[in-house]
Amino acid sequence: MKAGIGRRGEKTLRLSLLFIVMDLLTLLAYPIVFAHGKLRQFSNSKESIPLANVFVTVPVPPGT
Repeated sequence: MKAGIGRRGEKTLRLSLLFIVMDLLTLLAYPIVFAHGKLRQFSNSKESIPLANVFVTVPVPPGT
């Protein structure tokens, strides 16, 4: 048998690296998802710039 980590050690190391990569991808994706959510929240808010809604016609229900 060769001296070194061994088969079980190699599998454990690969699994550990997989989880480290998954954690890093999660940490890198979080700011993008957060900024996207904030932009959607800002664009859907009622307090947005009034000029943005000038060209949108909103039907008004009768009796209001």
